[in-house]
Amino acid sequence: ADISANQQVQANFDQMTSELNIADTGLESATQMMDSAVTVATQAGGPAATAQQRTTMADQVSSLLQQIVGISQSTANGRYIFSGDQDSKAQYVLDATQPNGVRQVTTAPSTRVIRDINGTSISVAKTAAEIFDARNPDGTPAAGNVFAALGNLVTALKNNDTNAIQSSEAGLKSAGDYLNLQLEFYGQTSTRVS
Repeated sequence: ADISANQQVQANFDQMTSELNIADTGLESATQMMDSAVTVATQAGGPAATAQQRTTMADQVSSLLQQIVGISQSTANGRYIFSGDQDSKAQYVLDATQPNGVRQVTTAPSTRVIRDINGTSISVAKTAAEIFDARNPDGTPAAGNVFAALGNLVTALKNNDTNAIQSSEAGLKSAGDYLNLQLEFYGQTSTRVS
């Protein structure tokens, strides 16, 4: 019975290691994309940027948003790793009709834990909502909201609004910092699982 229990724990840890590696790689990429968005905002907020250049930059940032939504839809072993307890479908999809360009399709929390051989629980996952769509208690986007930061920059670029472009830079940096904290969670979890 002990051998069987140990084998199950090892199998769980092996599966979780794969998911954690996918999450870690995805969040590292997302963090780099946020750095790229900050660079775009800095260039677009300068006096030399033209309306046409800003339109092109809006397309670049829209592409970054699309890639980050793709990261939020990452899968391992047939399950969406950032979809919490409802992992049979992605928590977010692109939707141009929404202010931030994305729509939340599931709201399940992530209560997933694994237990080591001593029975100690290890929390192993966060949802896309927790990682990319931080919200205040009243439902408005919080500081660190990745989708809102990118969506605001896209809107500002399309509107050729220099002031909005310049003010979006702080939101992008905050979102990048917040993503780094999420990446740290996955790094620490990987270390515990290892």
